[in-house]
Amino acid sequence: MIITDAMRAAGMPDGSYDLGGLPVQVRNGKATLSNGRVAGSTGLFDSGFRKVLEVSGLPPREAVKCTSWNQVQSLNLGKRGRLEPGYEADLVVMDSDWRVMETWVGGTPRWKKA
Repeated sequence: MIITDAMRAAGMPDGSYDLGGLPVQVRNGKATLSNGRVAGSTGLFDSGFRKVLEVSGLPPREAVKCTSWNQVQSLNLGKRGRLEPGYEADLVVMDSDWRVMETWVGGTPRWKKA
């Protein structure tokens, strides 16, 4: 299961950001508060998916199960996690490098990479 507590600076370059009124510095992908504490993750879900593929050696089909279908089953989310009639059509379209190209929610395209 992949979980990310990605904050506002997720996917952004190093620099200064705001987190609920607190100043955050991102350096080398690590977000910290002025006291040095971690402010949250800058990692996005797709980078987590690529990491699963890299470290597990799982074939992509199995990695998808580990990062979506298993959660649907564990959390009893109903008609999700499959591309079949009667199921919610929530999906992510990725390219051959496992980067997000499109997102769909309820069968409706919501975002497409320009």
